[in-house]
Formats: sequence, structure tokens, C-alpha cells
Amino acid sequence: MEEKKKRSFWESFKIWFGLGALMFGTYCGANMASGVYATTYMVTFGGGWMWVCLAIFIAFMAFFCAVSLNFIRAYKVDNYNSYYLALWGADKPGTNPVVKVIVSIFFDVYTTLMGVVTVAATIALFANLMESLFNIPIGVGSIIAVVTPSKIWTWAFASPGAAYE
Repeated sequence: MEEKKKRSFWESFKIWFGLGALMFGTYCGANMASGVYATTYMVTFGGGWMWVCLAIFIAFMAFFCAVSLNFIRAYKVDNYNSYYLALWGADKPGTNPVVKVIVSIFFDVYTTLMGVVTVAATIALFANLMESLFNIPIGVGSIIAVVTPSKIWTWAFASPGAAYE
């Protein structure tokens, strides 16, 4: 019998956080995460109805996230490809290999496009916000949105103690 490898908390956290971030980005996208959706659509209903809409959204998200986490635990998936294969039933040994390839390629493209669209929407939102708040041109705001996080990450993750020096 094969002995199961015990993962550390950090290894498990990285797997679960990656899957959770993927599902959050897929469900919510940049508009919901940044609050544009709330200010554009929910606030027009007024304060009381906004809380009702927000409560309904939170209830649905909690339900779907709980179901997804239970699905991940039950099928013991640790990456998005095996998640989608299990979700569509293409992870079984007798599954047609063409179906596995089609599901894998479709969701690879889907996940990549969702990532690109989410990042592009976030950059556009930041640039638009900089233009409306500080009259910075949108092109310059887009460059700031790309360069600033990369400089911060380079500084913070250059070496283990670099952020504290």
C-alpha cells in the first residue's frame, strides 16, 4: 500500500489559495472585485436595496464556494486542469482521450483568457480612476498600473529579508 505524503500547511495553503483565487476571479472578475459593479448598478437602487443585493450575492457566493471546496476535497484535485476534468466527468479511467484533450484545451484557453481579461480590466479601471481623480492621461495611468506592482514585487521578493532592509 502506498503511503500518503503529508503536506505542510504552507504547501496545502498554496494549492487551496490558487484554486480559490482561480474560482474567485472566474466568478467575480475585475469589476466585482474592484467595486465598479457595486457603484454602477447597486448604488442606483439606494442604500437599503443595495444591502439586500449584497446579501443575496454573498449567500450565492458562499454556497458556490462551499460546493467547490467540497468538490475539490472529494475529488482530491490540486490544479485547475484536474478540477475541470473532474467537474466534467472526464477524469475517469474509461473516458475517451479526445474528450479529455478537448476539455483540457478549452479550459486552458478559458482560464488564460479570463486572466488576461481580468488584468486588462483592472489596468483600464486603474487608468480611468487616475484620469478622473488626478487628470493623469489614461495611457500614463495604464503604464503606472503595470510598472508599480512589478517594482513593488521585485523589491519585496528579491530576497527573503529585502523588504525589511
